Amino acid sequence: MGTSSGLDGVLIERHVIAIAVGMLMQRCKLRRTDAARRLTQVATVSKVSLFDAASVLIDTHPRPLRPEYN
Repeated sequence: MGTSSGLDGVLIERHVIAIAVGMLMQRCKLRRTDAARRLTQVATVSKVSLFDAASVLIDTHPRPLRPEYN
């Protein structure tokens, strides 16, 4: 039994938001609830969806350099 594309879209959005919350937890040393609250505040102030705010956070997260470049 397969899933509908609507459900897949919702699951993808939830996954992206969860990744962004985890990145905030790691980057800012926040608890999960505080990281989720911060992401929600960013989305509200920026007047974008939570998914869009999460996507921007993920896309702009500084990538660590590979060991051979350090």
